[in-house]
Amino acid sequence: MVAPEASRPDGSARPRFSTAAREVIDYDKKTGKPFRIYHALKASQGGTQLHFFVDIEEATRSQMLVSLVNRREQMVSDGLMLSYDQDHWNDAHASEEPIQLPMDLTFDIELRKNVPDEDEGAA
Repeated sequence: MVAPEASRPDGSARPRFSTAAREVIDYDKKTGKPFRIYHALKASQGGTQLHFFVDIEEATRSQMLVSLVNRREQMVSDGLMLSYDQDHWNDAHASEEPIQLPMDLTFDIELRKNVPDEDEGAA
């Protein structure tokens, strides 16, 4: 497990470390597909909420489940806000064709999972 984020009085190291940890990508040796190495976990210590990062190769099933559920919840929150924005625009522009974006992303995700690698077409 990676140490908790650095705690500075001004909080400046925290965002940089979190962003950097989320951007560390490796590639599956069998499929060649990318995956994030570090996954965030929340923990409380003395009434303070801390964030830890666990390496995907070392994470227990329960740690990985918690991390993935939390990321899915972030997606749900993004989708909720998107739907509010869409609803507001549609109400404010009632004379125009309403914008209706599907919220089921299953098809879009499968499409992206099956897009040929950029390198394959370069030959």
